[in-house]
Amino acid sequence: MKDQVVTPTALPSPQGTSTALAHASLPTVRTSPANAYLAGLAKGSRPTQASALANLARMLSNGKLNALACPWWELRFEHVQALRSALAERFPAPATSNRHLTALRGVLKVCWSMRLMSQDDYARASSVKPIPSHGRPLAGRALSRDELRRLFRSCRPDTFAGSRDAAMLVLLAGAGLRRAEVTALDLSDWDAEKSVITVRHGKGDKHREVDIAPWAALYLTTWFCHRGREPGALVCSLKGRHRLTPQGIAHVLRTRGAAVEVTGFSLHDFRRTYISDLLAAGAELHKVAELVGHSHIDTTARYDRRGAVARKHAAMLLRSPLED
Repeated sequence: MKDQVVTPTALPSPQGTSTALAHASLPTVRTSPANAYLAGLAKGSRPTQASALANLARMLSNGKLNALACPWWELRFEHVQALRSALAERFPAPATSNRHLTALRGVLKVCWSMRLMSQDDYARASSVKPIPSHGRPLAGRALSRDELRRLFRSCRPDTFAGSRDAAMLVLLAGAGLRRAEVTALDLSDWDAEKSVITVRHGKGDKHREVDIAPWAALYLTTWFCHRGREPGALVCSLKGRHRLTPQGIAHVLRTRGAAVEVTGFSLHDFRRTYISDLLAAGAELHKVAELVGHSHIDTTARYDRRGAVARKHAAMLLRSPLED
């Protein structure tokens, strides 16, 4: 599908605005609302929302402006409403469109805080509703137990690389951490006595503790025997002990997957697997939401990939009223 472009000429001009959106006077880069908005996010969230702002700026200016140069303060309700429609056509997944709208609301709030917008203009522009998901599950899949088994068995515990990669699998599939959370972990975030991982800067800069199952804790203990106890990144490179990037982790695990014929997965699919496995084991939905750092349990429910088998199992639990 060809991307829909929201150009300034296609949008209604807000009353009282004398200059075209693409030619408005701009603040300096240092005081750009986009910069200020991104600076207030957790480190792991910045790249994703920076990409969202870049997309929005291109849509608003027909590809002429980037996020730093875009005059966000000139947007009004009708502009944001048009953007919402364009996003819904461009991205099949409502979650992707809503992530862009979240970034837009964030930068509009900064514009108001910087006194570039009036309270009324900000309130109206940011009042556009999210795109409903209608209960559709999030994209992605859960890995099967056989796929996980093959991945773990490919990691030899008697080697530095093998024990490290098994530890990464534990953090992703055995603790449900996001990839940015894994890369941000330090050795001090692991409490061996309690078998708890502390995520200090999760999405939205939230802090949470994640309990680790005994089998998973054994993999971490083996990894620390190879890594050593010096402070620094919990997961590090083979040479130089540098902190791995999310892209580096993805490359390592996809390479291992290809070697054992486990393909077609993203790092976030391990998080979906973790949530689905916990729910299948009978964990309460709100407790799973706490473990993975979701503010709303409906978000956690949309990660459930158990499908028809789980629904049928649930239905079979209903007892007949004729039974004692």
